[in-house]
Amino acid sequence: GGVPDAQRAAKGLSLAGLLKRQPRYMHNSAEDVVVKALKHKSTRGGMPAITGVTRDRKTVPQRLHKYSVIGLNASNDKIATQKRIKVSCDCEFFLYYSEYALWTWGAANIVFSNGQPAHVRNPGNVPILCKHLTQVLHTIYKNNL
Repeated sequence: GGVPDAQRAAKGLSLAGLLKRQPRYMHNSAEDVVVKALKHKSTRGGMPAITGVTRDRKTVPQRLHKYSVIGLNASNDKIATQKRIKVSCDCEFFLYYSEYALWTWGAANIVFSNGQPAHVRNPGNVPILCKHLTQVLHTIYKNNL
């Protein structure tokens, strides 16, 4: 369907909740990712955000990927402890596997994809992250940012 479960999307996912839902192979793949830049910002609406760039250690030629993590609970400025966050990455995995599914969970906006369900790659709309966001969320969590 083209519409997310409204209750599930409204409830959203926390950083810890998203990390907990990642399969083991994604945590392993994330070890190949270096978080090159991590900038604290605020959205136009005053929400806390962290944006930056990651790179893969092994990919040649080296490719950089831009990411963002936005907290959706304004009263709390640490993204690590927000009840709901939204994430984004400009990599192909995020485009083809993650964006629509995360949108149905209230954890992403449709930015890179056409807004159609990933029937082939992620038919169950599992809230999976790319390895870049997995590493970024680990970094935010570990450092309580």
